[in-house]
Amino acid sequence: MHVFRRLAPLRQGPPGLNVDFITTRGSLARILNVLSGNVGGKVNKWTLLATRFRGTVYLSHIEDDRTDKELPPYVQKVCYWGKRFEVEITKAPTQTTSLLGSSSAPPPENEVKRHGPFDAYPGFYSVVRFELENHRIALRAEIDAQTKENPPSNYLELKVATQNIISAPDPQIFNQKRLVPWWCQSIVSGTPRIVYGIRDYDGHVKSIEQVKTDDIPDRVGQGNLNKDKYLLFLSKMLSWIKEIVCVEDVAAVYTFQWDSNTPGRGVTATARDASSFLPEWYVNEMNRK
Repeated sequence: MHVFRRLAPLRQGPPGLNVDFITTRGSLARILNVLSGNVGGKVNKWTLLATRFRGTVYLSHIEDDRTDKELPPYVQKVCYWGKRFEVEITKAPTQTTSLLGSSSAPPPENEVKRHGPFDAYPGFYSVVRFELENHRIALRAEIDAQTKENPPSNYLELKVATQNIISAPDPQIFNQKRLVPWWCQSIVSGTPRIVYGIRDYDGHVKSIEQVKTDDIPDRVGQGNLNKDKYLLFLSKMLSWIKEIVCVEDVAAVYTFQWDSNTPGRGVTATARDASSFLPEWYVNEMNRK
């Protein structure tokens, strides 16, 4: 995780970083999504690894080992459309490529090489420190774009949704499959606004909308997204994880798993024999007197 290079210089003397958890936005968003029964409307299960080092619990998601080119062809297209939307909407005003997928001139060769079909537009990572009840948390969040205001109030999350899901007869389809997962991502990273393109099945963006993160609970209804209930659930989950990951040893790794296809099972925890997922250079730096 890129967060390690940001956190190492923040060490407050020999004891450590003075935080209870170090993780990523995605890890906390996955825990929040347990209440809605889906993870971003796409993946219905996840695995998190946890270890304790110098008084802090490190929580990391196990990523899919498949590369973009190993995904099914249509999934590759959808990934490309989403990433290309990020490229187009963050271009300087003098650049002329249309959001509808056409352009007034062929893209420069270096642009094709840079963005490719599977390389996202270069963004940046923000390291956020905050408290949730009695938990002190530091997390890494990928920021898609920003406006000219001061961070983090200028951070933007960029998304794409299909016309069919937005115009579905039941608005709760869009609310549950898109707005709730988007809120789970943005609320933990302090991203105040989400800008989303509305595309057809050929990948052409027909219009662009935006929504404030804080407005989503009222928009989808408290029965579908109660902010206090979700954050309390996250706090209780972190307390549970903290109790289980009690051994102060980077070689002691615990696995936390959830699968929506096993109703009533909930999140499970097991100890596993595995090497540390913390980089060796980071452990050495943090142990340096």
